[in-house]
Amino acid sequence: MPGTFSSLFDSFAASRTARRRARNLRAGSRGPAHGVAFAPGIDLLAVPANGWLWGALLLVGGGALALALHARALPAAGGDAPGASELALLQPLAPGLHLVVPREPGVTLSQEAGVALVIASGMQAGAPVRVDLCTQMLDPGQPRLLPLLVGYPFEEAAALARTRTAPPRSVLLANAGSSMPRVQISGNAGSGQNLTLSWNAGAGTAGWVGDAASGRVTRARQGRAALGRSGWLVWNGQALRLVRQASAGCPQAGELVLTHYRAPATDAGAALVQAFPAAGAAVSLRLAPGGYQVPLKPGVGMEDQALFEALRARGLLRLGADGLIEVAPRDLLAWHAA
Repeated sequence: MPGTFSSLFDSFAASRTARRRARNLRAGSRGPAHGVAFAPGIDLLAVPANGWLWGALLLVGGGALALALHARALPAAGGDAPGASELALLQPLAPGLHLVVPREPGVTLSQEAGVALVIASGMQAGAPVRVDLCTQMLDPGQPRLLPLLVGYPFEEAAALARTRTAPPRSVLLANAGSSMPRVQISGNAGSGQNLTLSWNAGAGTAGWVGDAASGRVTRARQGRAALGRSGWLVWNGQALRLVRQASAGCPQAGELVLTHYRAPATDAGAALVQAFPAAGAAVSLRLAPGGYQVPLKPGVGMEDQALFEALRARGLLRLGADGLIEVAPRDLLAWHAA
């Protein structure tokens, strides 16, 4: 800031000197004026110039004061509160939502204000298991999957395979006596198609939520649901998280990543919270145990982010392969209109 004021003073001084020299040259070329005498060295524009200078300084000072007040208002908007930046991700989906992250280990499903919430508190994630969906196809030219069996003990999986004309390609076994529901994943694995997940929880009940469930939680002993890009199957405080993602080895169908969440022997840290809205992508965040209130209105710092996301949604901005922003061509609107 001192350098800015110094350069500002130098600029005003140089400008005033140039005006005085130009005025003296004009006065010398015209000769002395009749009836009026001026003392040499007197600057007639000294008072107006000084007034303009002070006005400019007041303008700069007022701008600096406004910036300082705006900066001080940012923490007041919740920037320093625990979990404020994480809760800002939930604000567009569920403004005003009150949620509680329990201290006890477990996974819970809840239906809140138009969103389905998964809270995996104090849980330990097992090693992810990746299944290449291309290997699950009976015919590589057809996107129809052979059923993927998950959570079956060896004896049950072997008996089930003997009863089918086409035995399963992949089986993710569970230990004998495990309470994990028996799960089958099948359907059309083509691009843009949802898979089908069915489960049998035995004597208990399992809950399902995913990005293809329109923000609704399904609870049943035997159930069936659509599997889009991600979802959770929850039972007895445990959970199986499923994520379908792109894969270089199987570009036409991708891969399925399955992760088992269970209670750890020690504290596993912050809880994983995932919100599934009725429409749009799911939002994931990390929160420490405690109670939280999602802001009713976007924070001051979120206005630029909201504008950026709106521009991206309308195709006016996009991220290139190098992570840099690419601006839409000037004739985009005309192209859309045509």
